[in-house]
Amino acid sequence: MTNSPLTSGEQAKVFIFALLMIPTLLVFAGILPAIFLAFGVFLLKKNKDFSAIETSVKLVVGYLWIGLILAGGTACYFGSTYGTEAATWYDGDWKYDIEFFAFIGISVTIIVYMILIKSLYLSPLQSHRDWVTLNGIFSSTSAEAKQSVKVNEIKIIKGENLRSYSVADELSKWARLRDEGVVSEADFQEARNKILQSQ
Repeated sequence: MTNSPLTSGEQAKVFIFALLMIPTLLVFAGILPAIFLAFGVFLLKKNKDFSAIETSVKLVVGYLWIGLILAGGTACYFGSTYGTEAATWYDGDWKYDIEFFAFIGISVTIIVYMILIKSLYLSPLQSHRDWVTLNGIFSSTSAEAKQSVKVNEIKIIKGENLRSYSVADELSKWARLRDEGVVSEADFQEARNKILQSQ
């Protein structure tokens, strides 16, 4: 299963996680996790090593733990001042300072992001780690199959049935393959000469 493409549901999970990261970019503290994750994907593509994704997730989770400790500690500080100046008795109900609830909200949000990064991002990618390493997250066709299609296309063009295509079409196909780096200039010139001689 690690060398099979992600299902559409798993791809949707990764996409939803990316969408949920967008609001964090509006807050300065949320930029760093996005940079960690983006850099992990960049290193995955560059080095073909899945450990880059795992390391980036560990960095984000560590960063979130620091934020959780700070937010939770601050909430505890404001919570410990209940009964003093932070809380007032009003019509039989306690009215607490907004800071306490703000830091509780921040703490809950951080916990939710910690759960989401593992369930929506890391878990689907880990279950398909070999595929993701070789082909990418949202690819449903292997790199080998894509290369095979290009090779077959070249073989068809090199075949003896050149007359079934117009000369201009064949030349433009070969020029495109040369421009994409699939064939060398020498291969292009050889094919060009064969096409022109076959007419």
